[in-house]
Amino acid sequence: MKVFYITSKPPYPVIDGGCYASAQFLDLLIKAGYEVAHFAIGTQKHPFNPNSYPDEIQENASIHGQNINTDVSAVDAFIHLFKKGSYNVNRFHDKKVERTMKSHIISFNPEIIIFDSLYSTPYLELIEGITDARIILRSHNVECDIWSDMARTTTNAVKQAYLKKLSKDLQTYEIDTINKLDCTLCISPADLSRYVELGVDSSLHYIPVNIPVTEAQPDYTNCDLLHVGSINWEPNKESVEKLVSWLPELKKKHPSVRLCLIGSGYDGTYQQFDPETIKEEGFIDNLEERCMQGGILVTLIDSGSGVRIKILEMMAMGIPVISNSKGLKGIETDAVIKADDMESFVNHASELLGNQELRETIGKKCKQHIRDHYNFEDISEKLNGILGKS
Repeated sequence: MKVFYITSKPPYPVIDGGCYASAQFLDLLIKAGYEVAHFAIGTQKHPFNPNSYPDEIQENASIHGQNINTDVSAVDAFIHLFKKGSYNVNRFHDKKVERTMKSHIISFNPEIIIFDSLYSTPYLELIEGITDARIILRSHNVECDIWSDMARTTTNAVKQAYLKKLSKDLQTYEIDTINKLDCTLCISPADLSRYVELGVDSSLHYIPVNIPVTEAQPDYTNCDLLHVGSINWEPNKESVEKLVSWLPELKKKHPSVRLCLIGSGYDGTYQQFDPETIKEEGFIDNLEERCMQGGILVTLIDSGSGVRIKILEMMAMGIPVISNSKGLKGIETDAVIKADDMESFVNHASELLGNQELRETIGKKCKQHIRDHYNFEDISEKLNGILGKS
């Protein structure tokens, strides 16, 4: 069965949770026996470079892409106030991409076309005009909810009003588009339920991300707190700022505690607050190797949608996790520790910091949950059933 897989950013190099989710799905399609052609829309933040893809992927799939400019324009953003449509999505539409994508689709003649994320769907009208293939969306998040949450958490009245408009426009586009498609694959059961609430009446399915388990065991003697994720993403910035504000209370119980900030975009700002307690490690090429040194993942998300891929990645490595209700949305397990306020966070973190055996017990429980619920065999079998592959 031939699948044309379109992503709104290249999966490789894997520099964030969205890239990871797309890379794992591309790998899933190949290993499940589909004939795959992949098209990536490259941006300034995520440029397309076919040489970034592993040899195994290049050898087993046809890789294509096009770089475009998705920079936010103040003029375009202002004009959008008086226009219909989603400015967020429209930034990903490009005539050169249309021409290149059209050529590859006609040449490949797929039976199924999969849009990966809503931001790859501005090419839906083009595709409907050139093929009878089934058209499917793989949704990473309920996108309109991300912008709604950002509007809710901002204190700037003008910015809040604009974010509310973006969210409203995005919601209209999101639901209208999904209802035109043959089906949508949600990576979280919470997102599937949310789409139903919003009025989606097309076919919805829950297909989690395939997460390979790391068989090696992390060093449970290390009890550093780890925050993993780009600081350029607003929900991660909110999380770090909350952690930094709560650290003094935790230091009263554990004076030697250290918070390690891992991910792109750091410039030394947080480390300057308390260089003995906060360490900005920045982007790390081999995240697994770093995490095998041990630690406790802490992430306190206040906005966003979908499932936190970094939490699942850390669980697969056997790293114990502390997060809040928003951060754990879509992850249905008691293997992780939930803390929604400072007192709860300090108490749970203190307990883990003082107990190596508990860190190891929880870490192994996390890893087993990934084996049970995010394994290749079960996910590929479910996907095959939805796509109709025998």
